[in-house]
Amino acid sequence: MLTTTTVEQLLGPKSTNAIRGSVRMDGHSLLVEATAFADEIERREHAGLGALEDRELLQAMFELPLGIPTWIEKLDPCHRNLIEHAPAGAVDFTWGGDVTRLAVPPIRASTVLLRSRDWETGITAASQYAPFCARAVIFPAGLRELDLAVMEGRYYGVGVAAEDRSGSAHWVVEPANYRQWHDPARWRFDEQLWGRLLHADQLG
Repeated sequence: MLTTTTVEQLLGPKSTNAIRGSVRMDGHSLLVEATAFADEIERREHAGLGALEDRELLQAMFELPLGIPTWIEKLDPCHRNLIEHAPAGAVDFTWGGDVTRLAVPPIRASTVLLRSRDWETGITAASQYAPFCARAVIFPAGLRELDLAVMEGRYYGVGVAAEDRSGSAHWVVEPANYRQWHDPARWRFDEQLWGRLLHADQLG
């Protein structure tokens, strides 16, 4: 379990529009830092809309321009069926057969941290999040293979942090900068994290 102190030693103080929380995902315990979009979160609360995690629905919604009515008959039949069954608050239907996308990602993940006692397992686990955000692994004090972890971390852009005997953590290799981009897979990742953060303990 990552403490607030450990997280702040690595990521610094939390900004006003950031959220941090511990979640379980893909078989790993992660500490997630993300930018929260307050307007979308509030809109979803009023609409009773939770996380949108359906891969096919997000693919269909991604094809719709945000806030601009689109004649639903122009959509691919499969996408049209998905849109017509979207949960309330995701899209808006108007008289005349138009549909307007309302939903955007409620958060944007910036960093995921995980702990590992094995350098190879840790680097491999963190690397799967490369398409979505910066990622890093925290290793315990006295790890014999720390040099290997550092070498692999530099190669794959994975940050490597080490704890000392007192439990304090410091960067050995900082995570590579992540170039922000957006596609249905990234949208789904943020929705999956949001769904878990809604029920997670937030830190710092």
